[in-house]
Amino acid sequence: MKEEIWLSLDDLIAQREARRAQERAEEKEARLSKQEEAKQYAAALEAYQLTAEDKDAIMRKIAKAFADGEKELLLFDFPSALCNDDGRRINNSIEGWEATLPGAARRVFEFWRDDLQPRGFRFFARIINYPEGMPGDVGIFFSWPKELEE
Repeated sequence: MKEEIWLSLDDLIAQREARRAQERAEEKEARLSKQEEAKQYAAALEAYQLTAEDKDAIMRKIAKAFADGEKELLLFDFPSALCNDDGRRINNSIEGWEATLPGAARRVFEFWRDDLQPRGFRFFARIINYPEGMPGDVGIFFSWPKELEE
């Protein structure tokens, strides 16, 4: 009785190519899904309207950070690609950087400018990471004068 040989190089190559094609398809699907999520996030950030509850929550976060001895509060961050100059003005501290902020960040800035700046608070944005050496996320910060620290 002769043993059956079931293995062939052609079969192995075909299986490997099918597996690679499946992996490429999955990677493409994941990339497209991530792009769609990024678009949805950008649209939501642009459309977001600051509510009275949001303003109250911001003030509570500032009060807690101050009470905890912090020097600043990172309120939130977002990809620098959402700035209309990809974060260039923020990264280089160029005058007018505030105008590059997307929706919700711009509205937080306006809240600070109109309501919190007159009460002594500071506001700034800065690039908080540099993936592959390029500006990554923009952090939106509140701070207060150092002389108020304990």
